[in-house]
Amino acid sequence: MAMPEEGVCISTPGQAKLFDDPRVHWAERELGGFKGANVLELGPLEGHHSYMLHKAGAKSVLAIEANSRAFLKCLCIKEIFKLDNVSFLLGDCVEYLKGTKQTYYLVFANGILYHMQKPI
Repeated sequence: MAMPEEGVCISTPGQAKLFDDPRVHWAERELGGFKGANVLELGPLEGHHSYMLHKAGAKSVLAIEANSRAFLKCLCIKEIFKLDNVSFLLGDCVEYLKGTKQTYYLVFANGILYHMQKPI
């Protein structure tokens, strides 16, 4: 995937612009923005949407990733782009949801629902 220019990182061979995903821009427009919002992100993959939520002004982003390789990539993205309001957890988001009392303005679940047997 293509990295944002501000990070001075080169990505080869990937050219997908996942750090500038039109679906996140669409959600931002439709929901009136993310500025000041607490966001729960389920399945951040490699942190590209977390990056976009951060750039859009989210107060906090808690992103839960089940794949250990993708989780490590998320941690790299967090450090490279200084995503100080983003926290990544490795684990099962369904188990997290069962046990948390935390409330969120937005639950962002792009790219995870099709992996689940019973997403509702």
